[in-house]
Amino acid sequence: EGKRDRNIGRRKATAMMDAAALRNALKGRRAYVDAHSNIQESVAAGTGPGKVVKADAKLAGGYFSGMFMEKSKTGFVGLKNQGATCYLNSFIQTLYMTPSFRREIFAWKFDPEKTKEKEHLSIAKQLQDLFARLKLSEAGMVTTGGLTKSFGWTDRDAFVQQDVQEMFNVMFSAMEGRTKGSNLGEHLSDHWYGEHDDYIYFPETGKERSQKVPFRSVFLELKDCKTITDCFNKYLTPAIFEGDNGIRDANGDKKTAHKGLRFRKLPKILACTLKRFDIDYRFMRRVKLHDSVYFPPTVDLSEFVGDAKAPETQPGKGAYEYDLYALLIHRGSATGGHYFAYIKNISDGKWYCFDDSHVTEIDEKDVEKFLEHPDVAAEREKQEEAKRKAHVEATRKAMGITEPSGVPAPPPPGGEGLPPPPPPSNTSGGVPPCGMGLPPPPVAATGMSEGSASSAEKKGKNKNKGKDGKGQKSKPYKRPFSHPAANAYMVMYLRKEKGGAAAKEEGEASGGNGEEEEELIDAALREAVRKENEQYKVKFGEWKKQQEMIETNVYFAGDYVRVTLHKTRSLKEVVTEAIKQHKELNKSEDAKKLLGAAKLENVRIREYDGFKQRGAKPLGELKQSLEKAGVKKHQALMLELREDGEEWEEWVPDQMELQLMRYDAEADRTTGPAEVLVDEKGARGRLLRERVAKLWKVDPSKVALVAIDPMTGPKVIEDTVGLEFLKLREGSQVFAELCEGNHAESKPALLEKFERDKYILFVAYNDPREKAPEPTPVPPEAIGAAAGIPPPPPGGIPPPPSAGGIPPPPGQGLAPAQVPAPAAKLQTKNVQFDLRRTLGELRSALAAELKLPEDSFKMRRIRYGPELKDGKKTLNNYNFAAPCSVWLDSGKPLKKGEFVLKVHVDLGKEGKKTESKGKTSGKPSDNFAFLQEITLNGSLTMLQVKQEVAKAWKDGPTPQYMRIRELKDDHTLGNLFFDDKTLEKNKPGLQDFESIIVQRTAVPEVTTSDTVLLNVYRWHPKTLGLDGPVEMAFSKTCKIEMLKEKLGEYAELPPAEVKICKPMKWQLKDYTIQFPLMDWAMRKLKATTKIGKAPWRSRSGDSIVFKDGRIKEQIEKEKTAVDTGIGYRPAPERAIKILSPEEIEERDRRIKEAEEAHKKEAAAKP
Repeated sequence: EGKRDRNIGRRKATAMMDAAALRNALKGRRAYVDAHSNIQESVAAGTGPGKVVKADAKLAGGYFSGMFMEKSKTGFVGLKNQGATCYLNSFIQTLYMTPSFRREIFAWKFDPEKTKEKEHLSIAKQLQDLFARLKLSEAGMVTTGGLTKSFGWTDRDAFVQQDVQEMFNVMFSAMEGRTKGSNLGEHLSDHWYGEHDDYIYFPETGKERSQKVPFRSVFLELKDCKTITDCFNKYLTPAIFEGDNGIRDANGDKKTAHKGLRFRKLPKILACTLKRFDIDYRFMRRVKLHDSVYFPPTVDLSEFVGDAKAPETQPGKGAYEYDLYALLIHRGSATGGHYFAYIKNISDGKWYCFDDSHVTEIDEKDVEKFLEHPDVAAEREKQEEAKRKAHVEATRKAMGITEPSGVPAPPPPGGEGLPPPPPPSNTSGGVPPCGMGLPPPPVAATGMSEGSASSAEKKGKNKNKGKDGKGQKSKPYKRPFSHPAANAYMVMYLRKEKGGAAAKEEGEASGGNGEEEEELIDAALREAVRKENEQYKVKFGEWKKQQEMIETNVYFAGDYVRVTLHKTRSLKEVVTEAIKQHKELNKSEDAKKLLGAAKLENVRIREYDGFKQRGAKPLGELKQSLEKAGVKKHQALMLELREDGEEWEEWVPDQMELQLMRYDAEADRTTGPAEVLVDEKGARGRLLRERVAKLWKVDPSKVALVAIDPMTGPKVIEDTVGLEFLKLREGSQVFAELCEGNHAESKPALLEKFERDKYILFVAYNDPREKAPEPTPVPPEAIGAAAGIPPPPPGGIPPPPSAGGIPPPPGQGLAPAQVPAPAAKLQTKNVQFDLRRTLGELRSALAAELKLPEDSFKMRRIRYGPELKDGKKTLNNYNFAAPCSVWLDSGKPLKKGEFVLKVHVDLGKEGKKTESKGKTSGKPSDNFAFLQEITLNGSLTMLQVKQEVAKAWKDGPTPQYMRIRELKDDHTLGNLFFDDKTLEKNKPGLQDFESIIVQRTAVPEVTTSDTVLLNVYRWHPKTLGLDGPVEMAFSKTCKIEMLKEKLGEYAELPPAEVKICKPMKWQLKDYTIQFPLMDWAMRKLKATTKIGKAPWRSRSGDSIVFKDGRIKEQIEKEKTAVDTGIGYRPAPERAIKILSPEEIEERDRRIKEAEEAHKKEAAAKP
């Protein structure tokens, strides 16, 4: 009970904290930030003078790592991902690596008069600018922002995942309409389009009707297909319609028909889209198919062109021979993922991985894997498996094992009778070499999966670390190889000439090189890119230099300074600069004297552990550079001084710091703390005793040590006892005493002191006759100042406790002891008291000290806490512990069992209702008004409580028309107080200043333990409206037939026509959709069903809805058709849309008008 009192009082006191102290704390923190902020010398902006950093030490520009990337060694430039534009990036890189398309883009001339569009809205012009930067830029990546703006996209569109095939069709359709009549328009129609016949053939009559249809890409099925030729066979296989499903011929008769497609001609650049996304009709969800399909490097599709029944329409062999040059790969699921592309450079035949901003060359072995035919791969796998088995058998024979089961353990080194390992080169089919004589793991024929590749990459990173644990220079990013057979979504082929060589127009151009192409680029555009490159080189150099600058926080004597130097500068320069700044900023005179007299040979620089707030590993000699010493950016360091001739203390990792308190038995006084370092694990009492003796410069046998166990009390620390067993942790207190003789031969005086003072404490108190200042509310500007405080310094490591009065660093806040409440200023008196004595005795002692009658003041643990009433309880029972205080208020004290309650009344005003949204805007707390505080005895019946309330509520109802409930802290209604119970039994653990609310009822009401309060709504099916809620009391034993009678009487409806449902909370929020679908037929309810039993099991606060059963539901089909029966419905997907220039300008005009109207409206407001 005492613990509960303390917790409740603490919460209330915290809620009413003195705002003046908070403002003072914020001022102190602001002053500290002002004094330690980092500003530019040239800018001279900040909250205070701060520390000025020289311009050459800290570069201007505000660069961050995402702005710069070194150009790939491949010579190609990557594309920046704007959010979720990986599908666009992979497609654009594929277009750029298509030589004929790239040349046509460069050769195209922008003519605003002809195209009637502005330059920034022209897709072809923005694509031309982008291609020029991909070819000429010195940056590692460029952005597609100009291109997406020409689409009419906003920043929001860039974060929507889309389909690369849809992007292909939509973008090309938009470009064709805007480039008609130009070289680019002719290229799009000539190179990217094919033709096929969509035919229906009637085998009975031999007649056929067909329609010629152009196509840009081919959609191929994956199921039951091993190679791309299988996909084409399946694509061209006609569907057969017969019987009732037959197709009507020209005479209108249903006949068996074959419906399919037949190629007339294939495009020069063939785009094949694989149908990897399907619908799972069992669960009605989309799924992704991971079927593997082989894509040959060269494929002849001549057999699929023309009509087999008309040989004259079929081209000769080799007429449509294609080379594979691009694979657009999707990694992920049917709901989202990531696109990247494997593209072949036509000029050198090498394959590259284009993954947004990263461009890397694919290993030749990986290229061989995905270009290798599955049959060849299977045969190779068989041979490798045979070699592996032969190696296992040879190893078993060498080790003398005849059992076929299990792999033997490796032989001991130098074992006799074992054959030597096989030679490194084995071309005769013998056993390949293997470490320790064990067989190597089998090699997968289909290539490494992405998961295993990622694992291998992690292992490589671990191997890259040196012995000291510091990683070497990180390798450039390279995406783990992902086999395209199961992940490729779009495949691109280039057509060859009949002779077998690649087409001239594709072979003449290189995949990113060549001066001829550069000449095609507009001179003004080349000059613009050249200037961008010059600016980029300057900024990149500045950023590179900035990356090599190391900024550290150097601590000394509770304060820290920032030192920024190049990574090649020495630790000696760090020490010199840090000492110089500490002399200027350190407020401690002792610290200034130490620094002024310090010699460099007596200064050591160490890493600083911010968690433990002390020095860590020393960095070594001062002549070494920051980079060699392993100093990282924003790392915290610490200066350590020694006297002449003194040896440095040896640093041992994993140490903990204990707070040593020294006890003087003669003076009966404890001083400290002093810091002592011991091993965190495995340290014993003897080590700690030796450390203390060294600190005091005495004999270790005369030092007695005592630790305080929070559960069992003080314990003597023996030499053989482990400190872990004593539960000593970082910062734990240890008490030490200097004995006259051997500590083991006499009992330490510390134990006697602890036993003597075990129950003695000093109780601080105030004079109730002195008026305490009331807390002032926190003004809005103080809240804003708290929200606008700058972040902590780089490194984020708090400084150690200051001995010189230095304020804490920003971001650390203030400890409770550092924020004195007004009460602490008045509780200046204290009295020594025994915890075993009662509260009544303490009251008598305080009354004698204050010279006041015992019944003239109230006692509380804290100022706004509950009153202490039971004078027979001891202070121990009230959980009094040092440091201890009581707050005294003038007034007559309450007796045991009496409580001061805050009484509120419900005025009964209805909240405003918005039927269009189905929500009520009025809050219940808007109806409540505070009446007054009333002192009540917990043993009173609720009828007596209502009578006391009636005396205070002059205009209120009589007690028979009252209902009393708990009012929670957030001003929401709580439990009902039953009339057949007393006040204390209705609210177990009742405390002072708790709130109750009195409601007015329409009829006399008597509540019992079986009473529940239900929120009653009335549903209007015709108008889709909802009335209520009205809170009504029912018994849990009330049957459905009785409930219908009460609701019928309330709504003036025949009980037989009342239909009832119990909705869930989420159904109430969306009632216009959910209520028409509810079980109004009441199939699960019987007339004799009780509302407190299954299936309802009603409790107070539940809701019920009733309606007139004679009115039919008005179901909104559009909304209920997509209903899933749950509260969440995903947002509809958005198709890719490219706006016309007119649509973009109209949208921008509307946005500008709306912004201007908003500004005028804001300016008109007072």
